[in-house]
Amino acid sequence: MRATGPRRWVASLLFVSVCVAASAQVAPAPAAPELPAGLTAHWHSGKVIGRPPALTVVDLVGSNHIEFPGWLSVAPEGGLLIDGTQKAGVRLAQKYPVSPRFTLGVDMNPAIDGPEHQTLVYLYGFCELRYRASRGELTMNVWQISREEAGKQIISSVRLPVPAGKWSRVQVVISPESARLVVDGVPAETPLPGTWEFLPTAVPLFIGFGGSDRAYKGLFNHLYFAETR
Repeated sequence: MRATGPRRWVASLLFVSVCVAASAQVAPAPAAPELPAGLTAHWHSGKVIGRPPALTVVDLVGSNHIEFPGWLSVAPEGGLLIDGTQKAGVRLAQKYPVSPRFTLGVDMNPAIDGPEHQTLVYLYGFCELRYRASRGELTMNVWQISREEAGKQIISSVRLPVPAGKWSRVQVVISPESARLVVDGVPAETPLPGTWEFLPTAVPLFIGFGGSDRAYKGLFNHLYFAETR
């Protein structure tokens, strides 16, 4: 029997609500950001080669391509989806050049059911983007050598809100004296009290995992690095 009157109206309302909720979960990935001068690498979901489960995200600037072993896919709405099952992150084949004048950018959309602590990007001993799910908060950590205690590594940190289940545009700008984190145009800055005297010219680069129990789960896109002079 077909529902009529109020019952049919309620059923229609429920159908519309479900459709709206579903559409909210598949919001399209943002368009490409404005890329800075001095670009040294750029990866995004529009340039992926191979067949699942082994996909390679092409470095559009250099040759440091990201080869994923099975826990990454290209989302229908755009972006690269990491499913959170990885036991280790991807370490890129080539070390990545770093300097005291460095820019990192990425669009990220953490999963609402991801683990408490997650690391999306980790430049070993230089900087990382670490997400804390319960707080909906992204922290940028920067490693240096302390002027006060020679040889001891210290971490300078700055953080901003990044909600799960929603795209956020993130940029990190490191200078000799300070580090700035920008999320959707909102900045937060911290001084860098250490020294870059012993900074290597290149460091290992990890994607999707930064240590024990820090596997990233969610979407990302338009990851790029740049060096400025």
